Amino acid sequence: MILIELIHNAALLLALIVVYEVSYIIPIQWAKIVPIFNGLLIGLIGLGIMMLPFHLEKGIFFDTRTILISIAALTFGFIPTTVAACMLILYRVILGGAGLWMGVSTIITSASIGILWRHFLLPQNTKFRWLNIYFFGVAVHLVMLADAFILPWETALKIVKEISLPVMLVYPISTVLLSLLLLHQKERNEALIKVGEAEARYKSIFKNSNAVMLLIDPEHGHIIDANLTASKFYGWPLQTLKSMNISQINTLNPEEIKEEMEKSVSEKRKHFLFQHRRAFGNPVDVEVYSGPIKFNGKVLIYSIVHDISERVAANQALLESENRFRLLVESAPEAIFIETNGKFSYINKFAIALLGAESAEQLINTPVLDRFHPDYHDIIKERMSILSKEKKPVPINEEVFLKMDGTPVPVEINAVPIHYNNMDGALVIGRDISERKSAEQEIRKLNTELEQRVIERTAELQQAVSEMESFAYTVSHDLKSPLRAIDAYSRIMLEDYPQQMEGEPGKITRYIKNISRDMLALINKLLQFSTATSRELNKEPVDLNELFHVIFYELESANPDRKIKLIMETVIPFAMADKILMKQLIYNVLSNGIKFTKTRDIGIIKVGHTIDKDEIVISINDNGVGFNMELSGKLFGIFQRLHSVDEFDGTGIGLATVQRIIQKHGGRTWIFGKQDKGATAYFTLPIN
Repeated sequence: MILIELIHNAALLLALIVVYEVSYIIPIQWAKIVPIFNGLLIGLIGLGIMMLPFHLEKGIFFDTRTILISIAALTFGFIPTTVAACMLILYRVILGGAGLWMGVSTIITSASIGILWRHFLLPQNTKFRWLNIYFFGVAVHLVMLADAFILPWETALKIVKEISLPVMLVYPISTVLLSLLLLHQKERNEALIKVGEAEARYKSIFKNSNAVMLLIDPEHGHIIDANLTASKFYGWPLQTLKSMNISQINTLNPEEIKEEMEKSVSEKRKHFLFQHRRAFGNPVDVEVYSGPIKFNGKVLIYSIVHDISERVAANQALLESENRFRLLVESAPEAIFIETNGKFSYINKFAIALLGAESAEQLINTPVLDRFHPDYHDIIKERMSILSKEKKPVPINEEVFLKMDGTPVPVEINAVPIHYNNMDGALVIGRDISERKSAEQEIRKLNTELEQRVIERTAELQQAVSEMESFAYTVSHDLKSPLRAIDAYSRIMLEDYPQQMEGEPGKITRYIKNISRDMLALINKLLQFSTATSRELNKEPVDLNELFHVIFYELESANPDRKIKLIMETVIPFAMADKILMKQLIYNVLSNGIKFTKTRDIGIIKVGHTIDKDEIVISINDNGVGFNMELSGKLFGIFQRLHSVDEFDGTGIGLATVQRIIQKHGGRTWIFGKQDKGATAYFTLPIN
């Protein structure tokens, strides 16, 4: 009796199949509420089951709710099971009775075991899945029987005694059958969904793709379908294109087209190059990827078409460019070859001749290093490494070729990386520099002879200059004595015989005295110039600031009737120089400044300096009469003057002496001026 009632009760479980099917027809926009909807339906089925129970005694009854909840958990998941379990627990609480807590406990344990089994123990599509589910049913209902011991011990034993056998016989088998039905239904529906999604994706890709796509019947060549991109590419409306035959597009003849389609269907070939006609213009080059596809039980050809007209034009241009390059290389008057894997891969006629070979075959696939002098092998290996690894050109370098007979040939080598015959290599250009090397050797020989002649002539010139300076010094020194005597006698005649010196004799005598005085000044200047030229330098730290002040005060004292002012704009650092020559230099420069400012009410001389790299640049500016810069070339020449003696006295040796002194110190001199705007003299001294 109990077995029959439980079997009748279990029949209601088949309603779960309807629930599962309903969940797949709900619109996709409501997908989020499907689990809750399923839970409500499962709960309603559970309520129906609980209304047809087997009553063991008052307040204690049994039904197939454990099968329902456990299978719901196993197949539907957490949310539907939780919703249904809550509904059944609520209803069981309402029913009350002695078996309340056992009834609630069986709902909770069945749901929990189902959820855990779903996540950890349920296999996917295995041959023995039914056995796994059978053990699942046994586990659920063993726990259900264990829940009976929530009741008093006598009641629990009675329950186990009366219902354990029919429950353990019927419930696990019912669990297996219903679970397999639901899982099969689930897998079938999910497979149908995936097929539908795949078809939708295919249609979307086909229709919306930016690539030209065609479906072709290989039996007759009819175009079954085409996408919008194909319509735009070929220039025919979509419906017109679908009514056309592939032979109206492909420029091959019908037999060739059929043969190519057969290759595509049999998958002997998937990639094709054709020319296709369009509704406008000339045929274009296309690249077609084709393969068989089953559609409504029929094999069709699915083709993706790419316009490669630009690529074909580019390849044609590249081919023409390569032909021009080859022609240029072959006719070039330079040795040109291509190296790959350390061997000759290509060599032009000039290189063949330069290396003394009879034909290219003698060199192709032979080691490149064999044709270079051993002294250069290490350098060449290093350059080849840069070309192959860093892919960078190497700078021009002089090396030596070896001809086939071993004769060395000096060459200038230039190399750049290149990809040739699918291999990395180097394009090498060699220029025969034998004539240049001979010319360089001749030039070196001439230079050696010239250097020797220059040394000899320089020694002779130095000796002549030394002799000339010695002569000038001697003559100048010897002339000073008679000139001093003339000056002294003239002064005696003018002072001791004033009556006799009246009139013309006195005038002549004074001329003689002035001339002798000027001659003495000139000789002193010449001696200074000679000293500046021939004196050996005795460098020491020199305080230039102090020298400028001391010498200026001497000159100021010698010109008491003048108003002159010295402004030191900067503090000039100590310089390593010859102190005696520096005194002479500063004296000459300041003398010039004082002399050429005599027309000014106040003569102003400004001295400053700057540091430029490794030298001190000293400037001496005055507010004198200045000069015309067009005549500045004469300023540093000996005896050169820009003003007459009547305007400004002087010998024209001062600046020449300054230049010689600075040159001996390794410095430079120059001067800037402007008519009636003053002048600025510059000289430099090395810092060290």
